[in-house]
Amino acid sequence: MRWLDWQRWLLTLVVLALSLGGAFYLYSLEQPVTTLYVPEADLPAYHLIAATDLMTTTLPTAVLASKSPLQETGLVGRYTIQPLTAEKPVAAAQLVPVVDEKYVPDTTAVAIPATAAMVYNGQLASGAIVTVWTVTDTEQAKPLLGEVLVLDVQKVAGQSDTEEKAFPYIVVLAVPRPKQAELLTAVATGSLMLTLTP
Repeated sequence: MRWLDWQRWLLTLVVLALSLGGAFYLYSLEQPVTTLYVPEADLPAYHLIAATDLMTTTLPTAVLASKSPLQETGLVGRYTIQPLTAEKPVAAAQLVPVVDEKYVPDTTAVAIPATAAMVYNGQLASGAIVTVWTVTDTEQAKPLLGEVLVLDVQKVAGQSDTEEKAFPYIVVLAVPRPKQAELLTAVATGSLMLTLTP
C-alpha cells in the first residue's frame, strides 16, 4: 500500500510541474514582443556607433522605453552621450540628437575647456553646430574649424553657480580626425571662441 502512495505523490508533482510550466509558456507567448537592435557590448560615452557594435534581440514590448530607436538606422552613425549597457535597449536621450550625417564621418570626440561666453551662458546644447575660432595675441579671430557638431556641454563638477572659474564648462566636439591635433594645440597655446553655425 505504501508503494502506491509514493507513486501517486510523484505523479501529482510531475503533473503539477508540467501544468505550471505549460501555463508559463502560454503566458509568454501571449505577450507582444519587439525585435530591436541593442549594443553587443558596453559602449562608452561619446562613442560613434557602427553597425558592428549592434546585435538584434527580442524583448517584451512592455519593458521598452517609450522612445527607444528600434531600427538599426536610428543608431548607426550617432554618438552616445552617456555609456550604453550591453544587450539593453537604447533610449533616444542616451544619444546625441540626429543631425545631418555630413558632420559625423571620420570624427572623434574631443573635450575642450570653455568659458561661460563660449557656451552662451549654458544655452549651447548637444546637437548644435558651431565654428571654432582661435584668437591670436593681437586679438584677431581666425577660423580653426567650421561646422563642428557639439556632442555635449557639461558644467565642471564640484563647482557651484557662485564660484568663478576661468573655464567653468567642458564642451565635447565631434572633430574631424585630421584636425584633432591642431585643435588640441590651439587649446594649449591660445584662446578659443565658438560661434553657432546657422
